[in-house]
Amino acid sequence: MTRWLIWVVAVILFAPAWANDLVQVEKATMLILVLDKDDEPSSHGSGFLITSEGHIVTNEHVIKDANGLKVFGGQLSKRGLSARVIWMDESLDLAVIKIESGSQPYSPLSLYLKTADQAIDVYGYGYPGTQIDYLLLAKSEGFGAPTASKGIISRNYQSGSEGLLIQHSADIRFGNSGGPLVNECGQVVGINTALKLVDADAGGGKDNFAVSATELIDKVGARIPGIVFSDQCGGESISEEPLAIASSSSAQTKSAEVSIQMLFLVIVLLVSIGVIIVKVQRSENIYAYAGVDDGLVSGSNSVSVVPSALLKLSGFDQHGTPLSLSVNDQGVLKERGYVLGRSVSFSDLAINHQRLSRAHVWITLERGAVLATDLNSTNGTFLNGRKLQAFESIAITPGDELRLADIILAVSK
Repeated sequence: MTRWLIWVVAVILFAPAWANDLVQVEKATMLILVLDKDDEPSSHGSGFLITSEGHIVTNEHVIKDANGLKVFGGQLSKRGLSARVIWMDESLDLAVIKIESGSQPYSPLSLYLKTADQAIDVYGYGYPGTQIDYLLLAKSEGFGAPTASKGIISRNYQSGSEGLLIQHSADIRFGNSGGPLVNECGQVVGINTALKLVDADAGGGKDNFAVSATELIDKVGARIPGIVFSDQCGGESISEEPLAIASSSSAQTKSAEVSIQMLFLVIVLLVSIGVIIVKVQRSENIYAYAGVDDGLVSGSNSVSVVPSALLKLSGFDQHGTPLSLSVNDQGVLKERGYVLGRSVSFSDLAINHQRLSRAHVWITLERGAVLATDLNSTNGTFLNGRKLQAFESIAITPGDELRLADIILAVSK
């Protein structure tokens, strides 16, 4: 009798929390309709929310040929909302899109920081074509909740060009592409990407694959503000940018037991680095150049930038190459500001993209506020979806999204 009571109490205490986690997955899973040039649906796929601002992860092959995108889900109206492409990576078959308008904040899913273990239970969510066909046949209003399936992780393996893949047995079908693969805590361990039908002579059936969430974290984790991360099932979420994929608890224990010899080597290394830094700072011929990553090319008028940043602009170009710029309160910003555009001759920082104007936007500092001014650009400057008028200036703050034509730059501290 006592054992039975303990079992009942355990179910009451723990089962609802586990169920609520998966209910959240249902609400955060999105149906993505791909629109043709006539604004009519041509295909569809699945996706899931990763920020409260409306960023959605899906597969690159789902949205690559889209003339427009419309998303539906439990947190949106039945009419759906328009979305635009933020980032794509063809080799990993991953993409991020963003809802253009609508009620915020949304409730996103968290990304699991570690490679999921083999043989754990996983759940696949999405909108397979068979579900859509049935709803249309039944003349149902709206698309309803996503379809869920349960399986286990069969194996993890490093592919040649597609990154770390997860083979699993949770049923997915055509239309599930881009949907989340989650653990029992509702944390995303993978993004469903493909199914492979096995030849009948080899036993028949099919294999299901997902791209590991660690690949997504590596590409966009530090460049899209607001993504939530988790390092253990049932543990607290981590809101800030991950500096690296979290290690297991056993690895952390071992690292804490560093020998005296290793500590001595670390101290020597740190002293050496300090000496190098001092020498670099004293050199009159070396520019700090901090905050300009690959993809943002220094123009002919490029000057030294001090490292104390007021704001940081980060994002991706049309090829998925990372872009990053630290906006500081001294140097060129204090004197005359930065010009961003396509031309190396007209811009302090040039971005090679044909839809950008030669001098597209001007970043300045006025009374402690960082301002963005559109320089009568051809394809527009947008702040949080609103298009600036020619030569209009507007303050930018952490959490804003600055768009230059097709280039999306997230503003963070």
